[in-house]
Amino acid sequence: MGQTTTGDMVRSVADSLHPATDHLLDFCEEVTGFWRRAPHLEILCLALEAVERYIRGEAPATDLGPDAVVEALLAGELIGIDRLMVLMPPQHGKTEVASRLFPCWFLGRNPDRKVLLTAYNTRWAHEISVDTRRYFEWAVPRLFGVGISPETEAASSWHVGRIEADRFFGRFHATGW
Repeated sequence: MGQTTTGDMVRSVADSLHPATDHLLDFCEEVTGFWRRAPHLEILCLALEAVERYIRGEAPATDLGPDAVVEALLAGELIGIDRLMVLMPPQHGKTEVASRLFPCWFLGRNPDRKVLLTAYNTRWAHEISVDTRRYFEWAVPRLFGVGISPETEAASSWHVGRIEADRFFGRFHATGW
């Protein structure tokens, strides 16, 4: 039998508390206050959840083509995605969901993991990281019981973990090219 990780314990407690801990779309609605459901963002949230399932080892990578992946996600199939390219026009929510909100939700559910955010330049990576940290500080401790280490002050690099256990092994780091 496998060993129980901190992430497993966090998910077990968090899953029973709030729908935002289970589904990225619910998390986006809960955290932003201005979220509008749109079909393309629902698909993006489902795809990012499939990435998380793959990373956690809950679902193997699918070999379906892009259209079949979308159909499977919309049908509620619990598939895994091992890599994801997000191609949307500007101002359609991809940065908000994939770069600001998903890292918060992911680290809330997987506080021992590491997230690397990359952007086309350091300034933009820093701006996204500042926003991500604000979302994280506002929502994740309340929903998941996971927080940022008090020893971490940098906006572009911070450690996360279970607040009550005082263990901070996860990390978010932003960098530009």
